[in-house]
Amino acid sequence: MEEVIKRAILGNEKAFEKLMLHYLQDIYSYLKVKVNNEADIKDLIQDIMLAVYKGIKKFEFTSTFKTWVLAISRYKIADYYRNKYADISTVPIEECPNITSSENHDTLNINEVLELLPDDEKELLNLVFIQQCSYKEVAQIMEVPVGTIKSRMFYLKEKLKPVLESWR
Repeated sequence: MEEVIKRAILGNEKAFEKLMLHYLQDIYSYLKVKVNNEADIKDLIQDIMLAVYKGIKKFEFTSTFKTWVLAISRYKIADYYRNKYADISTVPIEECPNITSSENHDTLNINEVLELLPDDEKELLNLVFIQQCSYKEVAQIMEVPVGTIKSRMFYLKEKLKPVLESWR
């Protein structure tokens, strides 16, 4: 993939397209954790791809390309919420997370558990378990020290332990 990145940096549009197709699912699943509206997710994907296209010449191979793209995604999500909900009173009720309990209590609905967590904890779980980023990559994306990520993961696992043990 490094060769494709280098060709994209040099302006090869086919290489850029291949690169974006390769990382599209990662971007989508990262956005899905943070944004409830599918149309907004599609708009954000366009914004992210444009930002990557404009900034790809600045990519220096000091992190993985995926880490770099997810960091851009994180900034675009922040812009999205800053612009869309500058006044909190404008948040439509249908865009608020809807938590419903499962009829069958023998199954654990991980999405229900995730909805109960604050956004920063959902983001952390997504990056570690869904995106399978290393703690170092997560630290780069979230712009905090690796030790902070380790600490947050420890406390998050402790927080989730009762929920997961009651499910067994």
